[in-house]
Amino acid sequence: MTRDAIEVLKSAGIRPSYQRVQILRTLRATDKHPTAEELLKMVNSASDVEISRATLYNTLQLFVDNGIIVQVDTNSHEAHYEPNVSFHPHFVCTKCKRIFDVKGAWHGVEVPEGFVVHSHTVNVSGVCRECSETADN
Repeated sequence: MTRDAIEVLKSAGIRPSYQRVQILRTLRATDKHPTAEELLKMVNSASDVEISRATLYNTLQLFVDNGIIVQVDTNSHEAHYEPNVSFHPHFVCTKCKRIFDVKGAWHGVEVPEGFVVHSHTVNVSGVCRECSETADN
């Protein structure tokens, strides 16, 4: 997985420093959509060298800007991140706050002539199966 992370960074024109490789490897190894703070804990618990908060935030922005990862906006106070850059909607549970990848397509949106789309997201909110089985909706 380290070699894959290095190749992804190199192909984006980004120098594959130890910290950048560790951040990308950690994010690619989870099926969750961690916040920056959650990712910082994950990276530092799995790394030999502690990565600073500033390094993490700068690296996440660098990765987003270069299309290596996606920032998932859920209308909450914290952004979440994932390495799956292909378009897919998300289901956001209003009880446990977890984010799930769901299937769907981006159809029928007509952007006026001359407008340039930089990104698009689709989020569906509600209560996940686990929460709906354990509590009142």
